[in-house]
Amino acid sequence: MSTLSDLLPAGSGGKNVDFVADGAINNAQTVALKTDGKVEAIATASSSATSPATFTTTLLQAGNSSDDFGNVSASVYDVNADRVIIFFVKQGPTRGLWAVAYTPTSTGLTSPGAEKLISSSGAECDRVCTVYDPSAQKSVVAYKRRVSGTTGPGNCVVVEVNPSTNTITTGSQTDFGYNSAYVNGIALAYDSKNSKVVINYGVSSSGYGETRVGTVSGTSISFSGYSIFSTGGAGLGGMGSAYDPHSDTITVTWPYVNNNYYAVVMVGRVSGNTVTWGGTRQTYDTASSFKKFAAVTDTVSNQVWTLQCFSANQGGRQCLLTPSHNGSSGSVTIGTLQNAGYSFYNYPVLGFSSVDNKLSAVAMSGSSSPGSNTYMIWWTVSGTTATYSSQHIGTEVPNGNQSVGMSIISSTKQNIISYRGTTENGRYYLGNPPNQTNVSSFIGIADAAISDTATGSVTIKGGIATNASLPTLTPNSVYYVQANGTISTTSTSPAVRIGKALSSTSINLEFNS
Repeated sequence: MSTLSDLLPAGSGGKNVDFVADGAINNAQTVALKTDGKVEAIATASSSATSPATFTTTLLQAGNSSDDFGNVSASVYDVNADRVIIFFVKQGPTRGLWAVAYTPTSTGLTSPGAEKLISSSGAECDRVCTVYDPSAQKSVVAYKRRVSGTTGPGNCVVVEVNPSTNTITTGSQTDFGYNSAYVNGIALAYDSKNSKVVINYGVSSSGYGETRVGTVSGTSISFSGYSIFSTGGAGLGGMGSAYDPHSDTITVTWPYVNNNYYAVVMVGRVSGNTVTWGGTRQTYDTASSFKKFAAVTDTVSNQVWTLQCFSANQGGRQCLLTPSHNGSSGSVTIGTLQNAGYSFYNYPVLGFSSVDNKLSAVAMSGSSSPGSNTYMIWWTVSGTTATYSSQHIGTEVPNGNQSVGMSIISSTKQNIISYRGTTENGRYYLGNPPNQTNVSSFIGIADAAISDTATGSVTIKGGIATNASLPTLTPNSVYYVQANGTISTTSTSPAVRIGKALSSTSINLEFNS
């Protein structure tokens, strides 16, 4: 008589379905079904945007009254090196834009490398923003270098991290303004289809909104040509930009200075070394005084979200949060006015977590007076709807309208928020949220190993999974998949019952909705 394993060789038993893998999946791995129809390994992960998260504040760089950590900070996560790069402006004898690389851990940033001067020595820099180029495995930082009052040229530098020493190597300081134009607002985006860094900026003299498309090679970045997205009113104020890989479009948002600081959103598409701006430009003209802007890519709903905030001294709690369903036509929408709960005295940075579909932004509410506070603003995303919530994370806020840096560590899903403290030093908030698991989305067991983005067979619920790589099972025992993806007889929540063992290598996967 044949044994069960003879009758049901590995992967047989019916209910075998092919899926595309999101991330590598091991043989006999329990898998979860995602909303996009792909499967991923069941595992425990930390979400970067789950409220309430646990935030702590830590000294980043010591400062003093003569040589302190300035009001401008930005940060980026280098995926290849697994390092966080903090950019900050020093004021005093060592004035300029500097950077330090840190190793991220579950408890904070450790092992800082040597400080690296990014700008020219003595430069007074602001409007600092940064983006990671995964194709070149480098980061690009852009900034305005003041040379005459509040105006100056736009410069950018390619930054590379050596993870063995956390030292930083840079290329030369490169002008990105067309014809060396003096700039104000700056926003970066990375076009993953064309492997290009897109820099949007406002021209100080004309108020035009212009775009340069940069190509990174080694530690150099080069530009040729330029395009115009606005013929006036974009010379001042903040700016936000992000790339949507679904529609292959760049979204830019800015304040229309010549028209009461109305909020404007527009999309374009990279073509060669320029951007072709098209579609309908949307303007929110029922309220004014929008001066602080940000944008981020929603990789789950395939759209770009833009954030437009009132100036803090003009009712700064009001903002627009806009889903831009670009589509192939390059159409764009603009949101309705809502109360963000707290004033954005800082220039906001918008983040997105694909783990739990949440947007995050930092609001430093108030000046340096006692009682001022810092809040994390969360929006839970469902399609084109974003539901607001907030969380108090600290009482120390900086002087004046500063730029803060925010990075999301893809491996640990932590938030790193860099800022200037009230005692002229650099500090950061670390957001360590509670663990989450995708176990509730269990769909089946992989019949063999599946590489990331490859297609492979999965025995789904209602079928019989037979695989010698399963843990040794006891026939007639009930088994559960645990939060970390392992299979055992432990039934404690959040474990999910999956079925009853038929042999040491076979399990009948029960169907349940």
